[in-house]
Amino acid sequence: MSEMVDEAHGELAKLEQEREDELPKTDAKFAGNLVQIRVSEGHNSVGLIIDDRNAERALSQVVSETEYEQFFRILRGPEVLEEIQ
Repeated sequence: MSEMVDEAHGELAKLEQEREDELPKTDAKFAGNLVQIRVSEGHNSVGLIIDDRNAERALSQVVSETEYEQFFRILRGPEVLEEIQ
């Protein structure tokens, strides 16, 4: 789980064109939170709606490289609102 957070943080730093040590890990921690919620709560799947495009891309990329890919769905808030309307 901590590896996913570190990978998401690194990917987000690339997308934001920032140094990793200068970029907060706030969004990257969602990767670990997804795993925690699925495991501890026993859900079949977990979704995350996030507003930040780069965070969504970084998290989706990292999750797609794990065995958890089929259990998580990460969407951007504006896109969800468009679908609902």
